[in-house]
Amino acid sequence: MDHKRFVLAGFAVGALVAGCRPITDLNADCVLIKKCDGDGGVCNFTEGEMQEKTGSSKDFISFGSTDCDDLTCVRDSSFPKGTDLTKPAHGYCSKACGASGSACPSDTEQHEKETPLTCRPLLLDAETLAAIASDPTIRDAIGNVTAPYFCARGGADAGT
Repeated sequence: MDHKRFVLAGFAVGALVAGCRPITDLNADCVLIKKCDGDGGVCNFTEGEMQEKTGSSKDFISFGSTDCDDLTCVRDSSFPKGTDLTKPAHGYCSKACGASGSACPSDTEQHEKETPLTCRPLLLDAETLAAIASDPTIRDAIGNVTAPYFCARGGADAGT
């Protein structure tokens, strides 16, 4: 009798765990950062700087954002541009992922429905990234990233 209860309890816990969504900050708001001039610290990109760098057709990835668990903040080419060019530039939390086209769960079901994330290339193509990442200084500068795939919303310049 106790054995049956144990087995049933195990199934109940397994079903509960399987039904729970993982806690993640993917797709949550974040501020894009950069190294500060001179002092080696971190500063926010302003909306003006971001619009100048990305124009209207480029994805942007910022490593080291403490707003995100994986320290990766992304602003894709379709992200809404801010109107106050002096304010910090925003994006959304991302993380590295394995294969192009695979799903990435968002922080909330509402975010997932409005702006779903998929795994797609955001950096250079895999061959170029591998070539430059062989230099330890460059690899450190790009967050030890060795693959171009990250969870991102639509609109893709596909790392070009």
